[in-house]
Amino acid sequence: MTAAHPYWPMLPGSVSKFARYSVVGGWNPSTMAIWINSPQSQFLNGEEFEYSYRATPVGITWSELHHPVGSTTGPTFQRMAGVLGDKYFLGEGINDIGNFIYPPEPFITQYPIAGETLDAYSVVRKSDSDPTVVIPAYHSKYKTLAHYDVWGNLPWADCWQTALLEYGPSGPTNIYNFVFARDIGLVNVKIGFIGANNAITGFELYMATYTEPPS
Repeated sequence: MTAAHPYWPMLPGSVSKFARYSVVGGWNPSTMAIWINSPQSQFLNGEEFEYSYRATPVGITWSELHHPVGSTTGPTFQRMAGVLGDKYFLGEGINDIGNFIYPPEPFITQYPIAGETLDAYSVVRKSDSDPTVVIPAYHSKYKTLAHYDVWGNLPWADCWQTALLEYGPSGPTNIYNFVFARDIGLVNVKIGFIGANNAITGFELYMATYTEPPS
């Protein structure tokens, strides 16, 4: 099997198990980093990501099924490769309600460099088989935040932290911080719904275990 990315392999049959927390905090519009009030917040549940390949009318995607631990059903996201200028990246190409987004929303560049940014103005279509335009110019902004030799409490080695900012008609709406560990993939996701004065409420997913695909 071929990894999608050294830091986000998404190998079919692999499973990432996360602890999910509610969070309250803020974000820095300059750095795009999220901070969380301490104590962190309330544990909500366990969540798993399961990966597989999927053939679509727009090509092969990496399918990411999200479901609570103990269940087998939940929303599915399609991860896709994209390019902006001379930067190749992986990101969200089909969202959980089936909208086709191109270019995808960037999650991590092919060769991350701390401080690099991308601005995406994506055409959002009803689905990968229905070309009806839902949003003609959906704006998102990406930034590679930092590299860590070691990150987290477990800990994970050789990690990149990135950020994604989503915009609505009136300005920024949602901010995400991701941490990707080499040969593992996503090990941490912070999701912030932006309020007044750069405050956020949202969720954090913190990886507990990673299971490699069956040999």
